[in-house]
Amino acid sequence: MSSTSNTLPLRARLTRILTASPEETGPPVGLRQRMAHSGRIRRVEFLPMGLTVLFVPLLVGAREWADVLSWQTAAAAVLVVLGIQIGNMVNCLADRWEDQEYKPGQADAVRGLGVPNVVRQIVATGIVIAVVATWLVVSSGHYDLLLIGLLGGLLGVQYSLPPLHLKSRGIWQIPTLFAVLLFVPGLGILRAADRPWDWSAVIELAGYALAMAGVIVVNTAEDLPEDEKYGIRTFVVALGLSRAIAAALGSVVLGAVTVVATVTARSGMTWGFLPFALAAALAGGYLWRIRAVTRGLPRDAMVTALRPAAKAVPAVLAVLGWGTVVLALFVLADW
Repeated sequence: MSSTSNTLPLRARLTRILTASPEETGPPVGLRQRMAHSGRIRRVEFLPMGLTVLFVPLLVGAREWADVLSWQTAAAAVLVVLGIQIGNMVNCLADRWEDQEYKPGQADAVRGLGVPNVVRQIVATGIVIAVVATWLVVSSGHYDLLLIGLLGGLLGVQYSLPPLHLKSRGIWQIPTLFAVLLFVPGLGILRAADRPWDWSAVIELAGYALAMAGVIVVNTAEDLPEDEKYGIRTFVVALGLSRAIAAALGSVVLGAVTVVATVTARSGMTWGFLPFALAAALAGGYLWRIRAVTRGLPRDAMVTALRPAAKAVPAVLAVLGWGTVVLALFVLADW
């Protein structure tokens, strides 16, 4: 949304996002293209990372292999996947004007499907989530899952939409992504299992989420010029690109140290530290190189240097996430 649209009343802003303007109405597209567009607005390129949001809490909270496989954890996994997809669809819908400048594929996908179609997909996915969540809460008897689900849903929708529009809340943008993409879904997976809270698993989950959130900063940093133009005050806009990348590097290091310290205190040394350390070193080195090539450059030159590296964000997240999964597998095998 433009800085001008941000001054409109709340109802007018929501109407602008949820309805198509005349210039956004195009000819119908075929089934194959609709499927491709539907995948794009769900950001399927991040699916390898998204799967780790399921497996990390599932494994760190388990004490035997039987803990991993149950109808409750399967239902929670479905809720996490669909919840992340709703957040991505809402974000594509709300950011379609900004995305047209640097990420036209996402904006074109919204326009190719048509805004009403995207809204219907969001509503249909929400209905499925409500049905599965109701079954999960009743069957597990863990009614605090309602609070976790409502918190995740509220943060996910309000990340992109007014009145809160958490994406535009300065330094609070990345903590919001930490919560809505990683930590809160992980809590849901942990709580869905038929066992009491394991606070060491919660701390390990927080370390994983903190490290992953550091890499996600790069994905938001590449949009710096568009965010400034449209009046969106992101984490990077608030701190400046150089300080934001430095903070991201610190987040990866702190998150990785938290994971190692928690696992060591709970389970001792394990060979799983080796793949995890390699994955964390790759993520840290990735951010270190970005900081090195952008340091001291003017703003526009920084963004130009950053954008080619930002294309690797999904791969770096996948490596870091699956490194954590492998560590958790080693720990579980040792129990």
